[in-house]
Amino acid sequence: MTKLLKLIDVPALPNDVLRLVFEEAIRQDTRKAVKYTLISQLVRNWAETCLYEDVRLYSEKSLRRFLRTLETSTKPKLFFATRVKSLAFAYDIHDFERTARILSVCSGVENLTIWVIPSPNSTDVQLDVSFPHDTDVSELLYHTSPHLEIHHGHPQQLHTALHTFAHHLRPRRLALLIDKPFLCPTTTQAPHLAWTTAHSSPNFSLGLFSTITHLTIVNRWTEWSTWAWARNGSASPHEVGKRLMSRNFFSSMDPSASHQGNRKLAERVGHPLARILLSPELNPRLHVLLCILSFDDTPCFTARSIKEETASNLSILNDELEIPSTQLANLGLDSTDGCLGDPRLVFAYDREPFREREAGSYKVWNMWKRAEEIVRLQKHVGEVYDPIVFEL
Repeated sequence: MTKLLKLIDVPALPNDVLRLVFEEAIRQDTRKAVKYTLISQLVRNWAETCLYEDVRLYSEKSLRRFLRTLETSTKPKLFFATRVKSLAFAYDIHDFERTARILSVCSGVENLTIWVIPSPNSTDVQLDVSFPHDTDVSELLYHTSPHLEIHHGHPQQLHTALHTFAHHLRPRRLALLIDKPFLCPTTTQAPHLAWTTAHSSPNFSLGLFSTITHLTIVNRWTEWSTWAWARNGSASPHEVGKRLMSRNFFSSMDPSASHQGNRKLAERVGHPLARILLSPELNPRLHVLLCILSFDDTPCFTARSIKEETASNLSILNDELEIPSTQLANLGLDSTDGCLGDPRLVFAYDREPFREREAGSYKVWNMWKRAEEIVRLQKHVGEVYDPIVFEL
């Protein structure tokens, strides 16, 4: 009987295979992660790594639970700083203290997604958070408590908490809904330049944007098309790709009405896109300018219209700014044929814009990968009349 048992004994699986099994089981049902941690110390390490690598705090309940974990955990100080790689949370400017505590502990975040909770009284609140700018953010929780003072003052004196933790966090990929509190007036404006406006633009000089390689701006085109992209100054991120959301709401059954609306959209965004593509602050770091089309019945027609308008504005700006041909060549542009446009401009159609919007999601990773492949293809074969529109 003993010999028979030995013959049918199941061989032990390699640790690499076991780890994959447990990680997949945790992703399917995170509620079982606590039970897995009781199996062994090795499995516990696997479970905790998988459980904390992607933290999403979209509800008040999840936020309180995670804060309680941070406060009661007996783990070393660097545990969450090294384990949490993707962090997504809803940010309320009226309750910055909890946000600051989370960000101060999870200082090793590589993928950060911030959703701003709209507040009807945001223009009447001044936030004054006394964090020393020369202090590393990972030390704040253990040496000092964030000090928050809320005062009622003039809207021009509005300071949000972003200005505080932006000097400490250095994420590489950031998905950000830039709401009104995140806008700062551009002080260095040149009225004689065609690409400057009187509107506010995001303050990209903040340290939060200093190491960005992929920046996702989720605002509607009606907002980002009016931002002032100053020709001079340092208010821009060090980025490899910029994603601009273009939301079109033309759902009429009449194709001519839809095309007319798409042409108007192209006329509005063509000039801002050209400004971004030729911006001295963004180049030569800007490798991909990805324009996302959502809620659009005719995305290919819209993309072609936007491409034509952008190419036309590129040609005009080339003449106005007298950009050297060597600089244009470095950007992949041909000064003798400006109508071809810029190969860095890529279009995508998002059928499900509300699915997987986090910076570390597979959808976003795959989006940037495909966009970069199209840029390489367009630089290699040259621009064509109809742009390539890939689906997300």
